[in-house]
Amino acid sequence: KLSVVAESFKQNCAFARTSAGGSGIDHVGCHHGLIARCEFREMGGNAIQCKGGSEDIEIRSNRFFESGERGINIGGSTGFEFFRPPLSVTAPNAEARNIRVRANLFIGGEAPVAFVGSVDSLVANNTFITPHRWVLRILQETTSDGRYTFLRCGDNRFVNNLVWLDRAGLSAFVNIGPHTLPATHSFAHNLWYAFDQPSRSRPNLPATETDGLYRSDPRFVNAAAGDYRLTADSPAAGAAAPDAAPPADLLGRGYASPPSIGAIEAHPAPLRDPEHHGAPDP
Repeated sequence: KLSVVAESFKQNCAFARTSAGGSGIDHVGCHHGLIARCEFREMGGNAIQCKGGSEDIEIRSNRFFESGERGINIGGSTGFEFFRPPLSVTAPNAEARNIRVRANLFIGGEAPVAFVGSVDSLVANNTFITPHRWVLRILQETTSDGRYTFLRCGDNRFVNNLVWLDRAGLSAFVNIGPHTLPATHSFAHNLWYAFDQPSRSRPNLPATETDGLYRSDPRFVNAAAGDYRLTADSPAAGAAAPDAAPPADLLGRGYASPPSIGAIEAHPAPLRDPEHHGAPDP
């Protein structure tokens, strides 16, 4: 648990088998952080949580295996006294702002990602494999109470993601709770493929998606063996929006121009920062 920590870097770490309801990494009022090249297995509640006014945290090139109820909880529910900076009585507050989740691999989990009272956050170029119940949740747990005003969950982006799912086992693509602004979320350049029922690949989203791909088999090298690299002729190759892609993919290789959808680039390009893959040293 990190409380009111700035400039924190967690890299090349492993987390496994947390208790029911627990987190691998829990940020409360933290700012300017990086989590990169880590592995999370069998998480209780979530693998990573960013709440209590957390802002400007990058979660990049990590692997999540059965990461709990909400793999990454972008926001959450925080006691008012624990917010940092302290809650404002004159300006609107938020549980989380500008949290970026990019180039990660998620296998299983009830819901790999949840926006929970968050604003201006980004989920991009991730690969989601067989989420159990939902792909994404949009929720609000902390609400305005007369003393403090809280922004409703909104203005978040879900772009360039590759979603490979078992449609029969999925409850819904997106779970939406009350007191949120689902229509303000942006969806673009995602590839959705239900391998068991390709005709049911197109998701029901709260906002119209731009340039989405549906029913298109992403053509993994060997999904049965857990190899989620893309073949050279994958429909995901070159189909992503360039503005959201991170400096390196899950395997530490550069994204092409235009980049591929998902966490692994089909046609790797030279890295601008080959030693550190765009991530600062701790």
